[in-house]
Amino acid sequence: MADEADIANAYIAGEIERELRKRQQNTEVKEGAKFCKECGEAMPPARRQLGFQLCIECAEETERRKALFANN
Repeated sequence: MADEADIANAYIAGEIERELRKRQQNTEVKEGAKFCKECGEAMPPARRQLGFQLCIECAEETERRKALFANN
């Protein structure tokens, strides 16, 4: 007879398996923006192919601001 821990582990394993299956099905990457959504500069082709919306400089600045205010 399964105890509560076995039931919980089976449930968690099932949820992980379902999420992994969903991710594998959603591998289609949409093309990114032609121009950065922040500064308006042209996006490099490699970033567009990966689906990014911000240029490298704006993405770095966004991450820096997030890090500054994350601990407040």
